[in-house]
Amino acid sequence: MSGEASSNPESLRLSQLRRVDEVCDRFEAAWRAGQRPLIEECLALATTASERRELLCQLLELEIELRREDEETPTAAEYAARFPEHAETIQGVFQDAPRLGDATKAMADSGNVWGTEPPAPKGGSPSLPALPKYEVLAEVGCGKMGIVYHARHRILKKTVAIKVILPGRSHKRFLREAQLLATVRSPYVVAVHDFEVLPDGSPMLCMDWIQGQNLKEAMDAQGGRLAEDVALRWMREVCEGMEAAADQGVIHRDLKPSNILVDTRGQARVADFGLARGPEPTGHLSRTGEVMGTAHYMAPEQAEDPRSVDTRADI
Repeated sequence: MSGEASSNPESLRLSQLRRVDEVCDRFEAAWRAGQRPLIEECLALATTASERRELLCQLLELEIELRREDEETPTAAEYAARFPEHAETIQGVFQDAPRLGDATKAMADSGNVWGTEPPAPKGGSPSLPALPKYEVLAEVGCGKMGIVYHARHRILKKTVAIKVILPGRSHKRFLREAQLLATVRSPYVVAVHDFEVLPDGSPMLCMDWIQGQNLKEAMDAQGGRLAEDVALRWMREVCEGMEAAADQGVIHRDLKPSNILVDTRGQARVADFGLARGPEPTGHLSRTGEVMGTAHYMAPEQAEDPRSVDTRADI
């Protein structure tokens, strides 16, 4: 292939991949706060040419997505003028980032992930994807990165939760989120079973299907107060799950009732590691005033600097 080499995340060290993710997180938080950060300034944080190329790809995908949410129409030409030495990369990003569809517009995170009783599937609904190995039964939730479906393995007949990335979201960041979650082994953490790329190029994550409800729903059903013995049992299970995550240096950073699922047998599991990060401290990348997490549930030090916290913030 002529021209600029394509970005290959496999060639980067894990610490570099995490740094890329953290820069992108900071970029998105600043953008949503109305600051409109410059990609050029973020690229200065890259330490190698390959890391810079990977960071450019992800920041381009992210800014295109954010601008389209603001009803702008970004073009490859305007970015090629800003980054003439990366014209081939820019063209590739625009080809791989289709316009956001109706699913993206309905993306508000309701907290209703795959722990609740699925709604009856709409007959012939085009919103249900065709997956090679799975029969999709219903759409059960939509979050920031993807849509979650209730599905059944066509051969094994096992029910699972399938998360498919939303149009325009970063495939590389979705993959690394899956890799991070896959390192945590505990009966009290929603497990990852499989990751593959669908025929249309979209990545798919296969996880435990948890039949039941989330902790917020359980609390609401009891008027906001749980019986002490019930609360102690569930919190003990949550702590065991988070201990397994801490053993791998994984920091959840968004532990809250709606991210704890309780199955029909009464066992609790921690879910949604979308804001999780690995063990490397990244205080040098922090920016004053940036908040990442849910205000009512985060530790004070996380509100001050979400990238310098360690596993104690989850406690």
